[in-house]
Amino acid sequence: MDDHLKEADEALGLTQQEGDLYRMHLMNLHGSGGVDNTDDQGNVVSRSSLYQATEQGPDGRWYNIPTVWGGKKEVEPWTNPATGQVHDIPNATALENVRRMGWDRFPSYRSPEEADARYEQMHQFMERDAGDYFAARGLPRSEPVVPDHGAPGQIDRSQIRSELEQNPALRDRLNQMVRGEVGSSASPVVRRIQMETAMNRALARGHSLEQALWDTAGHGSRGYYPPQSFTRGGFDEKTFGGDLEAVLAGSNYAGKYGKGLITGNASADVARHQFARGTPGFTLETGSGPESYFSEGPFKTQIGVGKPPMKGSNATALAEPAGARAPGAARPAVALEEHEGDTLRRFPYTAMLARAGNYMHIGELGARPSTNIEDRRVPDLSRMTEQQGEAWRQMMMKRAAEASAVVDDLELRRARKAKAAAAEAEDK
Repeated sequence: MDDHLKEADEALGLTQQEGDLYRMHLMNLHGSGGVDNTDDQGNVVSRSSLYQATEQGPDGRWYNIPTVWGGKKEVEPWTNPATGQVHDIPNATALENVRRMGWDRFPSYRSPEEADARYEQMHQFMERDAGDYFAARGLPRSEPVVPDHGAPGQIDRSQIRSELEQNPALRDRLNQMVRGEVGSSASPVVRRIQMETAMNRALARGHSLEQALWDTAGHGSRGYYPPQSFTRGGFDEKTFGGDLEAVLAGSNYAGKYGKGLITGNASADVARHQFARGTPGFTLETGSGPESYFSEGPFKTQIGVGKPPMKGSNATALAEPAGARAPGAARPAVALEEHEGDTLRRFPYTAMLARAGNYMHIGELGARPSTNIEDRRVPDLSRMTEQQGEAWRQMMMKRAAEASAVVDDLELRRARKAKAAAAEAEDK
């Protein structure tokens, strides 16, 4: 059952906590803890096993945590005041479940960008598990029916094409920028997203591609890229030419992440600042580390973005209106849950405290109960039946309740101690 977990561990070198999170995905995928997602006709089109969220924990680190608990997505809507976009975020139940199990049982990272990028890597293997799951149940295991964001005609970049034809030297500078920003080993999708951002920025701000490729050495604060981005060479003509033609034809690979028209990229502190401001964006693992992509203003020109066509071996069936299929016709192939559908918006820990009331990590109390430290680790589920997996989940919830009682007792004792100290100070 965990063949792809082994592959993920070999490829990524999972930590203990990452392995535990992966096993929780397997348990929910194959047991009663997961959530089936259906289309308008009631057909199962994907299954949520984690519905992962990146949250800041009490120690300031960023954690990848599940919001699928007991066969339900424990989330609530949240509207970003800066953009008006509505996001799913973990509700109080999801956060309480994490607290009871212990934040240290989940993988943590130095930044939200690092957490997002790492989960993106793990999720590629989780998608294979989902494919096996549906195939074992007799549903067609075909290419997932998903929007084809690489299809031409979604964004009109004919203006950019004309500029490149009139100024061939720009091709080399564009090539150098992509190579310098994402590294020589970046995937084709990452390379094309990087290229899309520069062209989108030129169109949205109403200036040339040449200006979009300015560096700070030659143009100061008006430049966008550091000069080092243009000193590392470029890709071979076949690679660059293929990427360039796909983007000029109107691809919108960045559209997969649902963050609007992507016009810029950043990393490290600059990316953290952008996320803190509420700028819509996402993070990818490139050939030179995590890189974040944003929908940056100002938008002086309204850019039309067409709806991507569907691709997949059963795209026609999924596109049919309700009732269009004849009785007895084959059900559509199950589309695996995409990354953006399995990841929630980050929510700062300070806001979690305000929302959850007495939310507190046991580590803040200066003591940790001796129970359930090693036993809380998710076991190897490769030979577990569904019933055994469910029994394990029930046992874990019982132990979590016991751990919560210990926390409550410690909190009560701390409150009594503080009250006694205050009374003693008054007497003096």
